Amino acid sequence: EILTTSHTEGTGLKAFVTGGLYIDEAFTAAGLRDSQLLTPLLIVIFITLMTLLYKSYRVVIAFCLTVFTSPLVVMGVAGWTGVPFSPTIAVVPIITLTISTATVIHLLASLQNTQGTLPSPHAHPAKSLQAALKHVEKPLFYTALTTSVGFLTLNLSKTPPFRIMGNLSALGAVVAFVHARFLFPFLYAALNYPRLSFKPPWISALQT
Repeated sequence: EILTTSHTEGTGLKAFVTGGLYIDEAFTAAGLRDSQLLTPLLIVIFITLMTLLYKSYRVVIAFCLTVFTSPLVVMGVAGWTGVPFSPTIAVVPIITLTISTATVIHLLASLQNTQGTLPSPHAHPAKSLQAALKHVEKPLFYTALTTSVGFLTLNLSKTPPFRIMGNLSALGAVVAFVHARFLFPFLYAALNYPRLSFKPPWISALQT
């Protein structure tokens, strides 16, 4: 009402709304808008890139089930434990999704390299998977550990939402590792060890 009155009286003055409540409302609206647009767009980009890179719908299925269940687990634990939600926590699913994607991609890259070194990888697909897991298990574990420790340092913040975001993101890093280590190999084997396509030359150039 004050804004409407000041604008209609022709005083030439401009009035703006500010304050904590207005900023919180703006953050809430922005988080809701991002979850409705950016998150689905991110998922579509992930699936498209995986399809183009590996040319196997079974690999994409195993990837999606592994990656997209990680944020569900984290947010499920948050809801089950009664964590108060805020606009700051809205980024936790995106963080968890990104970490989980990177973890599974590292495992797939190791699996591709392993298949390239074994004499007959497609005759013994289980051995290729075991060799890939053995190669990346420790690096993925240390990555998850250090990432979790980094997010846990947000507990030093005096703002409770940032502390909650750090704890949930640290949990997301752990869940991403567990899913990549156990869930993805199970799905990959259950889908009859789908054959991975050869890496395009530009992928090999990026890795070198």
